[in-house]
Amino acid sequence: ALTLLPQHDEVASTMEGLVHENSEVTAIMAGVVVAEDPVRVLFVDDSKSSRKYYTRLLEQHNYMVDVAESVANAWSVLSEHPPAYYDLVITDYFMPEENGHLLCRRIRKNPEMHNLLSAVMTGTYFDDVIDVSLRAGAIECMFKEESDQLFIARVHSMARMARNQRSIQTERQRLADILSSLGEGVFGVDTAGLINFMNPAALKILGYDHEEQMTGQDAHQKIHYIDSDGKTFA
Repeated sequence: ALTLLPQHDEVASTMEGLVHENSEVTAIMAGVVVAEDPVRVLFVDDSKSSRKYYTRLLEQHNYMVDVAESVANAWSVLSEHPPAYYDLVITDYFMPEENGHLLCRRIRKNPEMHNLLSAVMTGTYFDDVIDVSLRAGAIECMFKEESDQLFIARVHSMARMARNQRSIQTERQRLADILSSLGEGVFGVDTAGLINFMNPAALKILGYDHEEQMTGQDAHQKIHYIDSDGKTFA
């Protein structure tokens, strides 16, 4: 069902209609329990009442929530945990010391936090606030005037994205472990023919100690420059 943003007050009634139309499917799904890892949210707002309100709302929907009162405080909380500890950061935009988009920018520039998703909330709709936030790395701009249902729907969407990223990262690590354990030399190249990974066996065969010595090098020049008779390729 499509509902325009200016008509957000109709979301609740629209959702009730959808649930009624799909009551049979809902009844079947009610007995299905899907176990998922909890999504951890860091909520940042200088208002104590806002922190309490949104913490309670998020926890009602099974999110694990920590809070911070400023950009500096949020960065301190993030630094106290492993980079993959939090899945989402939701920050107020207008705050006394630093505005929330600066936190989004710091997260985006930190390579260890590349899977951490950030969103900005604001009490007032300004085009420049949205533009600055998105440029800083926020994937969502939410408004405090929106209904709780719409806020939670947006968070659910980000949570699905976070879970997908987590699944992809796990699969990448699994494949990397497989490649590392192979006795055969394996390397990969990008569309330009530059080496983008090489397993330990390949490094040993070629006489290198570290993958970084080969990453970014032209595979043709480094590996395939002679034929089986030792003649140089043109």
